[in-house]
Amino acid sequence: MNESKESDRHNSPSLQNLPSNAEFQPINNAPDANLSKRQQSVLQMQQTHGNSAVRRMIAQTTDLAMNTRYRAEEDESGQVIADRMRPVQREGDAGAPAPAPAGDAGAVPAQTVTPFPTIAQIRADATVERERTADWTAGQSDYRERFGWIMWDRSSSVFSVTGKATGTEDGVTPSAMPADSGTVFRVGEYHQHPPLRPGRDGSRFPVGPSQADTDGANAAGAPGVVRDFTDRARTTVTDYNYGPNRRT
Repeated sequence: MNESKESDRHNSPSLQNLPSNAEFQPINNAPDANLSKRQQSVLQMQQTHGNSAVRRMIAQTTDLAMNTRYRAEEDESGQVIADRMRPVQREGDAGAPAPAPAGDAGAVPAQTVTPFPTIAQIRADATVERERTADWTAGQSDYRERFGWIMWDRSSSVFSVTGKATGTEDGVTPSAMPADSGTVFRVGEYHQHPPLRPGRDGSRFPVGPSQADTDGANAAGAPGVVRDFTDRARTTVTDYNYGPNRRT
């Protein structure tokens, strides 16, 4: 080592800017027996390589509290910028996924549940329409109202009709409400207001769902559809929805 380098190691003012907890002492001619092994190592590095090397070693110390290694940045000339520190990825972490936020460990994604079909979807189903048409055809002959519960299999989206009941010319009493079973759910109901028997006064019979029909569907928590006429002259057939739009 030449004299200028030796002088730089002893007298450089940058040494005074090192962190207050730096574990080294000003240069002495010989190691102090009272210093720890780490302090002696730091002192030896300072004597051999100068303050810049000591600063880099201190800056590379692992911050145990943060479990993150830091290193000091240098400017273009190689001079250490003591006040600017930046994190460095720990060895073995390349490509490793970021840790999950606290409280998310083992979280199971919420499952999506298919909603119950709407009354429009129920009416559009071919099976439901076939059953309703058959009951309407039968009512044109005997003038009796008919009722059915509409079921739906959530796993296959298949509709079916169960619990069909036949009433009188003035009304029908629904059969017992079917229970849900596995993936099969009750999703609606239907009934028919067939033509009146000849000789009956049509003006005395309103068309569309009655208040009792609507109240019953609301109580059951599922929609209904009734086939009837557009007016009391009973010349044009139509369908009326009643109750909620879909099962609640």
